[in-house]
Amino acid sequence: MFQTVTGSVTEDSALLADATLASVTSRLHEMLKAPRGLARPALNAITRRIHGDSMCQDLSQAEERT
Repeated sequence: MFQTVTGSVTEDSALLADATLASVTSRLHEMLKAPRGLARPALNAITRRIHGDSMCQDLSQAEERT
C-alpha cells in the first residue's frame, strides 16, 4: 500500500534513508551519549519493524548499487 503512494525504491530514496538514520544516530550520540556502535543497529531494527523486511531489503539493495 505504501509503495502505491510513494513509488518504488530508488537509489536516491536509499541514500536519503541512510542519511536520515546517520543523522539520528549522531543526534542520539550527542544528546544521550548513546554509543554509535549501538545506536545505528537499534535504529535499523526499529526501521525494519516499522517498514518491514521487504522495504528495508529494497533500500539496502538500492544503496549497494550506488
